[in-house]
Amino acid sequence: MAFGSAGVPEGHVIRSYRVKVMSTRAKHRRATAMLVAGGDAWSFCIDRFHARIRAGLPNANSLIQLWPDQKAHGPFGDLSAHCAQDITKAWSSAYFEAIRRKLGLRAALPLKKHHLVPVTWRKGEFTLVPSTGRTRARVELATRRRTEKLVLALSHDHPYDCELVRCVRLVSQAGELFLDLTAWVPVVPA
Repeated sequence: MAFGSAGVPEGHVIRSYRVKVMSTRAKHRRATAMLVAGGDAWSFCIDRFHARIRAGLPNANSLIQLWPDQKAHGPFGDLSAHCAQDITKAWSSAYFEAIRRKLGLRAALPLKKHHLVPVTWRKGEFTLVPSTGRTRARVELATRRRTEKLVLALSHDHPYDCELVRCVRLVSQAGELFLDLTAWVPVVPA
């Protein structure tokens, strides 16, 4: 999960909470398109890895080496640059974790492509709006420049203070969309 440069404040722990997305068909299609774009960003990393091998070039799978190539590639659907970078970061981490494990344990490189890949929005790239008597709770997600924000209704409110939610992650499971909220939660003394 992306938490930025700030560490967890004293007396807090990190917790996640899953909420079902309740959306119209059009918004469901657009949200699914974001997950497909996430799959495209993941596939870009794999295709780049194979292209470098075919060209006889050395591995260059660190974030410093991946991000300029990703930027040159262009946008991935309506994903913001940060969302695409977070997917690239996840692939790079999986790659280096597999390399480390290969030294002593069985491990496989992350070379399997996925159609839908969860997408994460960092603090400042989403807005949580609590429910009112007339409207459902909702989340507004940032998208690529010059595109309209993605606004999704949620099945119910979450238990966290909106200021302490550090990131949200859009996930597809069994054809349904869910939003995972990750927050700093104060520890209650016993």
